[in-house]
Amino acid sequence: SSSSSSSSSSSSRRNTKAKPEGVKKLKDLEWNTDPNAMTEWGIRCLRWLGTPFETLKVIYQLMTDIQKQFKKMVRENERLNRRKDSDSGFVEFEDEEEEERHHVNVEEFMFGCVPSSEIKTETYEQDHLLCHSETLLMMKSRWDKLLFEFYDKRSGWFNPTKIPDIYDSLMYDVLHNGAFLRNLRPLYRVVNRVADFVVPQEYGLLRKDKIYIGKLIIQPLLDRIVSNLETGVADSPTSRVHLYFSSEATIHALRNVVLLTNCCQNKTVATVLESLALHYLCHGVFRLYENLTLPIDDPLRMYVNIQFSPGAALDPFIFTESGHTLPVSRPVPVSGRIPFTEFKEICSDVTKFLLEPRVFE
Repeated sequence: SSSSSSSSSSSSRRNTKAKPEGVKKLKDLEWNTDPNAMTEWGIRCLRWLGTPFETLKVIYQLMTDIQKQFKKMVRENERLNRRKDSDSGFVEFEDEEEEERHHVNVEEFMFGCVPSSEIKTETYEQDHLLCHSETLLMMKSRWDKLLFEFYDKRSGWFNPTKIPDIYDSLMYDVLHNGAFLRNLRPLYRVVNRVADFVVPQEYGLLRKDKIYIGKLIIQPLLDRIVSNLETGVADSPTSRVHLYFSSEATIHALRNVVLLTNCCQNKTVATVLESLALHYLCHGVFRLYENLTLPIDDPLRMYVNIQFSPGAALDPFIFTESGHTLPVSRPVPVSGRIPFTEFKEICSDVTKFLLEPRVFE
């Protein structure tokens, strides 16, 4: 037992020495109740980015490599489909320089840099169709547009607001066209890391921003949820299940409201909720229960339980199923038993909880 104790003691000393200076400050910021502070997860994601500008440069380089793959595939496909018969409508280039000039013109036309009257319109037969009848040229055009909007060569600046679009396009191609593209995983890894920071900050950077933006987006929905829950406890309710279908902005705002009010059960659950990357088919579940063993006037006689699912959030390189689909994760509880009266108070005005923040024990 003495050797075990000595080993753990030396291990503890090594771990203490290995801690960087910023760790203590980060710990101090964990679940900071200051409305002008960022959330813990936002700070962590920002630290993981390293130097943001250098990370964006890596994304640009990886996208450029994929763009080269597209050019090669499109040209090889065109050579296979090209016919010498002029009546067929296909073009035979005399050399590679002429072919290169043609592709440059087509790319400029795609972005509106050259009037259509100055472009020779050639028709290319695409024997190979990708998912949803998309051609190689269409897929290349989609990525060219993203790259063009993501980086401005004249100013040398990046546009981080295009990260969500890059991420969505990347997820689509990983699921549906992964067999035709190489080295997508390095780009996915970097873009996913940046998206973990960029996407949630679209709905508020500071705690007070998140709660105010969340209220503006989902206050009508919260009122409707409370109304329907109250209807559900009537003697003869017309319906006990209500489904709401909405946008990505709504689910992000709903998550922020649940996160920054008194809804989360403990600090661990709150951290898990904030770290969830919300994907397609993400959803929240609000359940109203009645405990018949408690007196009528007991606050927990009627209580609400909240659950969240990140949707199809699993790694597409590992969990893609037949039919190019990802399984949807089951919802997990993020709250304990919230008295229905307290839940209605929270939903009536979520902003007041900035002045009465949750303190986890």
